[in-house]
Amino acid sequence: MTTVSARTEAVRRYPGPTQLLRGIEEWVGWLAATSGSHASMVLDPMVAGSDTIRKLGDAMTLRGWDFDIRILHEPLDSSSAENLANDLSGTDLVIGVGGGSVLDHCKLAVAIDGNRVAGTMIRAHQRGSLISLPGHFVRTIPLCAVPTTLGTGSETSSVACVQHGEAKRLVMGPGLRPDCAVMHVAATDTLPHELVFEGILEVLLRTVGPYVGHRAGSPVADALAESIAAELVSMAEFSLADIEATRSVGRGTRAAIAHASAFTHTEWLANSRNPYSVRGWPIANELSTVLGIRKMTAMAMIQPTLWAHTTTGDVRIGYATRLQRIWDRMRMSAGTELASDPGTGLAELLQRWMIRADTVVDASIVDTVAERVVRHWGAGLPLLGDLRAADIRTILLECTHASTRSKPVSIDTRTPPALCTG
Repeated sequence: MTTVSARTEAVRRYPGPTQLLRGIEEWVGWLAATSGSHASMVLDPMVAGSDTIRKLGDAMTLRGWDFDIRILHEPLDSSSAENLANDLSGTDLVIGVGGGSVLDHCKLAVAIDGNRVAGTMIRAHQRGSLISLPGHFVRTIPLCAVPTTLGTGSETSSVACVQHGEAKRLVMGPGLRPDCAVMHVAATDTLPHELVFEGILEVLLRTVGPYVGHRAGSPVADALAESIAAELVSMAEFSLADIEATRSVGRGTRAAIAHASAFTHTEWLANSRNPYSVRGWPIANELSTVLGIRKMTAMAMIQPTLWAHTTTGDVRIGYATRLQRIWDRMRMSAGTELASDPGTGLAELLQRWMIRADTVVDASIVDTVAERVVRHWGAGLPLLGDLRAADIRTILLECTHASTRSKPVSIDTRTPPALCTG
C-alpha cells in the first residue's frame, strides 16, 4: 500500500520536464532510484503479451517490484479516466504502454488521483473544449510513459485529449507531464508505414505551427524549429529509403522520429511562442470527429489550404515571411523538387509520403463542422483567434476541392466584435 510519505517523496523527486530514457536498460536504473514496491502497468490491448511487456515486467522483477496489469478496453472519456483513477489508488507507480489515447488515459487518471477536483473540471458543463488545470495541481503517483506509436508526443507533453459527450476536450496542465518516457524503439516495430508518415506530419505541424503563428520569435527557438522541420523531412526520406530497401522503416529512423517528437513538447521550442497559434488543430479535430477519420488525415486535408491563406496575407492564420522561410529549409531536405509555394509544396510532400488527403466530404456537413469548431474552440476562446464560422466554412469548402486547389478565396480579415464566452 502506498504511504503518504512515499507519495510526497515521489512528487518532490520528479519535478519539471520528462526524463527521456533510451530503452528499458536505462529505465532499470530509473526504477532503482524510485520509492515504492508495487506498480500498475496500463496497456493498450494490442500490446498485451508483447515482448515489450515481457521486458518491462522482467525489469521490475529484477528491481524487486511487484506489479499488476490493467488492459484498457474502453475508450477514453471523463468517466473512464475517473474509473481508472479509482482503480490505481494505492499503487506506487503507473506505467502506461500504448499510443496517445492510452498515455492520455494514464495522465488524466493520476492527475485525478492527486486532485479530485480535476475530475470535476474535466466533466464540467461548459461551451468550450479547452480546460486548463491549475498549476498547483500535482501528482502523487509517479508516471512512466512507454509510447508504441509516433507523433503525438504524449509521453512528454502537458496536455491530454478526452472525449466528453459528443465533443473532444483538450486538458492542459503541468501536472499532466509524465515523469519519464521510455523510448523503447522495438515497441513501434509493428507500426504500419502510413502511421509512421502521419507521425512525422504531426510532429512537423506541431513544430511549424507556432513558428509561423508568431510574428517574431526568439532567435534560438527559431533556429531550433527550422532545424527540426528540415530534419523531419530528412527522416521521411530515410523512411522511404528503408521501405524501398527492406519493406519496413528501420529502428534507427523510428528512434530519431520518436526523439524529435518528444523534443517538440519542450519549453526550449516554445520559447516566445503563442501556444494557441496552431489554427489547424481545432478545425481538424472537429472534422475528424464528424467524418470518423483519423486526426492526421483531417490535418492533411486542411493544412495546404491554411498555408495558402497564410501566403496571401491572412495573419490570423500565420505570417507569410516566416512560413516561406521555414518551408525553404524543408524543401532543401526533400528527395525531390517541391514547389516553392508552401501550400502547393506541402500537398506534393503529402503525396510523396503517401498520406491520403482526398477524403470525400459532402458539402452538407461543412456548416456543421464550422459551427462545431467555433462553438468548442472559438468565439472568444484562444485557439481560433479572430477566425469566425464564415472563415472556417470557406476553408473547409476549399479543402473539399483539394485536387483542383487554386488561389484561395478572399476572406474577411477584419476583427470581429467581442463575443460572450459564457
